Amino acid sequence: MITIFNGNLCYDYKIQQFKNWVDAFNTRYNKNVKFKVPLVKPSFSNAWLSGFIDAEGCFTGRVKKSMTNKLKEAPLLTFSISQKNDSILKKIA
Repeated sequence: MITIFNGNLCYDYKIQQFKNWVDAFNTRYNKNVKFKVPLVKPSFSNAWLSGFIDAEGCFTGRVKKSMTNKLKEAPLLTFSISQKNDSILKKIA
């Protein structure tokens, strides 16, 4: 698991939490696994953003009555991401 996550986290809180986990692992099992400084950034060219959206995003759609449309209905599509800490949202933006 360390190999998978090491260097691949973006969220500041999770990075610190993971670093503490690696330190505890090294102490418990007398290992010397090096914590890698994360280089991954949210991007349209990697899978990080899709995983984040899968966990924290929401897509919704509905049809609303409309007086300006010939069909008298208009689709409303919404995408949102919810986070308590805005640092990751700033990186995504």
